[in-house]
Amino acid sequence: MHNLFFRLLHQLYTNSGDGDDVMMNEQVNAIHGFGEQIGTKLARAEELGAEGNVDESLKLMEEVEALKKQKSEAEVCLLHRIYCRLLEAVLAAEDCV
Repeated sequence: MHNLFFRLLHQLYTNSGDGDDVMMNEQVNAIHGFGEQIGTKLARAEELGAEGNVDESLKLMEEVEALKKQKSEAEVCLLHRIYCRLLEAVLAAEDCV
């Protein structure tokens, strides 16, 4: 079992550089970007609310909710890719046993 684990890890990390890895990196960057946008818009919405600009603050909060949804969808997609890669590695390692 110990050898199987290390073969799985080796399989995952030696397949770097393919198109799927590039896409996974892009998804990670997109998720990070969504988080930054959410933080920035939340801070601005709080400022606007404190200044009495309630309508503008609410508008930004709607944008934040949309960004949260996009971020969540990107996270699910990334987790699906990771799961598929792990499954591929398990199947490949079983072929070697």
